[in-house]
This record gives sequence, structure tokens and C-alpha cells, in this order.
Amino acid sequence: MSNESLAVKVAALKVVSDFTKERYDEARAEAGEHMTAGSRWMARSPIDDTKIGPVVKSDPKPVAKVVDPAALTEWMEQHYPENIKAGYEIAAVESEIVQVLFEHAPHLLKHRKVIKPEVIAEIKRESAVMGCPIGPGGEVDLPGIEIETPEPVVSCRPDPTHALAVVQQLFREGRLELDGTVLPALPASEGTVGA
Repeated sequence: MSNESLAVKVAALKVVSDFTKERYDEARAEAGEHMTAGSRWMARSPIDDTKIGPVVKSDPKPVAKVVDPAALTEWMEQHYPENIKAGYEIAAVESEIVQVLFEHAPHLLKHRKVIKPEVIAEIKRESAVMGCPIGPGGEVDLPGIEIETPEPVVSCRPDPTHALAVVQQLFREGRLELDGTVLPALPASEGTVGA
């Protein structure tokens, strides 16, 4: 393949990819308006009913997230100090660090406290299950944690065996536009009328 042909191939596929990605996102948004969380539609060929793949709308569970690490750390330090890891973080620019640390200048070190990662994971897990912020001992006045349920998303997992062949057939037979629009079947020719 010549460089020119390869350049056209790359450019054309990029244009088609960008175009179809935008149409895919639009179609998912439109489907999302018609689907309920957790629902599933099966996409099938309008020609022979061959499965293309499922289109599903997720049904996300609530998740807990730390929204105010400082407030949570302060609360945990007061109620569960054993779950706090104390340490230092460098609070200076690199050139200053190199120069001063050689002279043993502790004023460049900032004391910091962080909650043990496994404790944060447990708080988030339990809070998500309970639907409200829950401390290690079951406390409900835990600051710095929020519960949110992610927005459901629509996705499609094409059948790895048949989907590509089905879509190619739909294109060949004029039943599918590049933007994903499915066209009705053309009426069968009934012969020539006349003379």
C-alpha cells in the first residue's frame, strides 16, 4: 500500500470513528431516556433476527466517598486515634529541600495525619451498605463522608461471534445508515408493469 493510500485509510477511519462515536453517545443517551435502571434490550438483525448484542442500562449501587478528608481525619483522631497514621510531608520547593535538608532543617517538614487506608475502605464500604455515613463503631455523626448513587449508563456488548457480520450485512443490504439509523426493508419487486 502506498503512503498516500495509507494516509487516506488512516484519515478516513479516524473520520468514521469520530462520527460513529458521537452517534453512539447520542444513541446511548436517547436509549437511556427510554430505559429504566437495570433494564436490558436485545439488539437483533431486522433481516434474520440474528443477535447483535444486549443493550443494558446499569443499576448502580450507592457508593460512599470522602468529601472532606480534614473533617473526617479530625473526627477519627478524636474517636479512633489508633486508626490514624502520623507522618510528615515535605512543604517546600525541591531546590530549597536539597539545600536545607543537607543542613538538617526540620522546619521544612510538616506533620500530617492520615487515616489508615484499610479503615477508610471499611468506612466507605459500610456507609454504602447502610446508605449513610457510618463510623467504625456504628456512629452516624461521621463528618467528611457522603453517599451518592452514580448515574446509570447505557452500554452495549456486541456478540463476538455474529455482531460484525450482522452489521456488515445490514450495510450491504441498505438497511443501516452510518449514523446507526435502521432503514425499512425495500418492497420486493413485483415485475415490470406496462405495455
